[in-house]
Amino acid sequence: MTLIIIIVYEKVGASTAIVIALPAGSQAGNDVSFERLFYQGTIQLSTVQHETIIISNYDGVNVLPYGQYASLFVASIIDGEVIIRAANEILTLPDEVTRVVLELHAGDARAVLLLTVIESEVPVLPIVTFGSDVYVLSVEAKQTGLIGMVLATAENKEDVTYSLNINDEHLLARISINQQGELHLFAPANSGVYEFQVIATTVRSLATGTAKVHMTVQVISIEDDRIYVPPLIILNRNEEEPHNSLVPLPPGAEGCQFTLNNRWPLNQGWLYVDENGLHTTSIDREHESIAFMPLSQIQVELILTCDSDNVSLKKRSKRSSWLKPYDYNANTWILTESIPYNPRRSLVNLIVEDINDNYPIFVGKENEPIPVGYPVYDLEERILPRSLAELQATDADIGENAALMYWSPEEALAVSPTTGFVHVRTGAQLQNNQNLTVYATDRRGNGLTGNLQILVKLLSADNIAVVTVGNAFLDNETSILTELSTAIGYELRVLRSDVISDTQNQNMISRNTLEMSASGASLLLYVYGLVDGEPVSVNRLTEDINENAAVASVINILSLEDHLVPVEIIVPERDIGFFVATIVLGVLLVLIIALTTILLCLKRRKTKDYDEFSDKKSLTSRTDSIDQVSKPETPKSRLNIEELKKSEQRLQDRLNTPIETVSVETITPKKETSIDDIADLLSPESNIPIVIQSVDKLKDAEETDDDEFGEKVGARRKSVVTFNENVEKIIHLQNDTDSVDSTSVGYEVFKL
Repeated sequence: MTLIIIIVYEKVGASTAIVIALPAGSQAGNDVSFERLFYQGTIQLSTVQHETIIISNYDGVNVLPYGQYASLFVASIIDGEVIIRAANEILTLPDEVTRVVLELHAGDARAVLLLTVIESEVPVLPIVTFGSDVYVLSVEAKQTGLIGMVLATAENKEDVTYSLNINDEHLLARISINQQGELHLFAPANSGVYEFQVIATTVRSLATGTAKVHMTVQVISIEDDRIYVPPLIILNRNEEEPHNSLVPLPPGAEGCQFTLNNRWPLNQGWLYVDENGLHTTSIDREHESIAFMPLSQIQVELILTCDSDNVSLKKRSKRSSWLKPYDYNANTWILTESIPYNPRRSLVNLIVEDINDNYPIFVGKENEPIPVGYPVYDLEERILPRSLAELQATDADIGENAALMYWSPEEALAVSPTTGFVHVRTGAQLQNNQNLTVYATDRRGNGLTGNLQILVKLLSADNIAVVTVGNAFLDNETSILTELSTAIGYELRVLRSDVISDTQNQNMISRNTLEMSASGASLLLYVYGLVDGEPVSVNRLTEDINENAAVASVINILSLEDHLVPVEIIVPERDIGFFVATIVLGVLLVLIIALTTILLCLKRRKTKDYDEFSDKKSLTSRTDSIDQVSKPETPKSRLNIEELKKSEQRLQDRLNTPIETVSVETITPKKETSIDDIADLLSPESNIPIVIQSVDKLKDAEETDDDEFGEKVGARRKSVVTFNENVEKIIHLQNDTDSVDSTSVGYEVFKL
């Protein structure tokens, strides 16, 4: 019976399988075997590196490699470890080969070695990092065994080995580290402070990483504990002046003295001890070893030794340079830790208080005056630069002593007090080569003051270019300018920056370029260049940026003039034309409104006048049973006034004639007249007007007043006229006042 094990390895586009056959009767024990079945390694510049290959129970001296390129390699065994190397000094493989698989045979044992070919001439090593840059260990004077542990990892997950770099012979003979990163003391070390280095090395690529170990060996028990010191002492002192007797010797300590061990910084030389106690020289709080700390401080260890003590202390050997900043975890305020009881040991923390002894210094002060570009007055409103300059000052002090306020007495400038952005006031016109001064004062304007002079360089359209950078945002501006400035060989500065969508920019760039922008947005930069403090022409600027467009993913660059043409604001007089056109249109609109109002008023008055004389207000006939007879309209003929006078006279004569007595006779009833006969009887000839003389019995006095339309008319007369019931309509005919004097005529004309 045979046991078959199949191992399949797959990835996109490729797969492989390993078949392991175990025949019946095979057993573990004294048989030859590899420690593992699969190993990895690399081939680089004819050098083969691989994981440690261990073989057991093999008495032979050779291991045979099998595979397509096995003839290019040889294998050997040294102390049970198999080593694979190139057969010749120069290892030649086909260019398309990226991996080499070797099957290793040693008796009945089998193993597979996969070698990856690295083609680069400079090896790309993985990064090896420790869990902490500095490890702090505290050990008792008589302690042995495990004292601590370090841990390192490789970027490519490769295995690492550990080693120590120790300059102290006493410690070197007593400490070791295993492959798990465990530190062991196999003999007690003398009390004191030790510093050494631990190194982690990858197995295949041989990349290394380092970390520092700070180990303190302290005495826990003293035979005579009648003399003791406090376990922790915290002091505050100002910088830049010496201080004596920080920690004096305790009373009754004749024949005793302090031994000083530096805890932080490890190489500090400010604090020292003598027969009277602990003292300090003048301390510079801005020193790089303590300036970065939230609370600048120095920590030392004081151990009180007396002549009667039998404990020997070893002084710390000379240490290397000061440590770089590291994470203090929760101990960001006071450097301290768990303090074991020791009546002769004291930790002293000296907090260095800052004094305001440093002036603010502007960045670039050494190149004063700083040239800055700004558009000429005609271009300022079109470009709208965000600022004249963006200045920054630093102060070596801390806290309130480093709180800066920016300001300037220049009338043309407005300076942000907190950010240092310098703006040009509205209406101010800068001059070319004009010197301006900006100040920074610490303690929020109540301390020391530093200044910086800036030199204005006016920019025309021939000095400004517009650069479009794909897949970029405002926070990428600084890195883009730095990359372009380095590439073109002179300083590139920005006047303004905008983020635009690719849809806004698609008219200027190709479709392929748009597809390259993954974010859908581009950064638009208005830039200018400075060479020896003078603006660069836009032709040179665009040419230099085009040659280095790939450095910062530049997808388009135009001169300012070409950029402004599509948005129709390159002609300065265009704004004036728009303003004049707006005024003209406004005046025309007012005139049209006024004219329309006048016409509506006139039309309303005319309509009211016509309604006053309309015949629609006449009374209809009371005889509703008789159908209205339509009368053809005939042209109005001019009435003969003389005939009307005669008719009136005849009518008056008839009225004056006395009424004769009439005899009454019985009349035989006649046949009742039909409605049709009445209609025929009441239908006079329409062409003959009927003249009715009105009796002016109710005539009022004549008055000549203005009517409601402002016209002069004669006073109306009131007349009493009697009609029979067959009158259908009365039409009032107005007298012709032009030809006849209305005051001399005593009648009115009505048409029935």
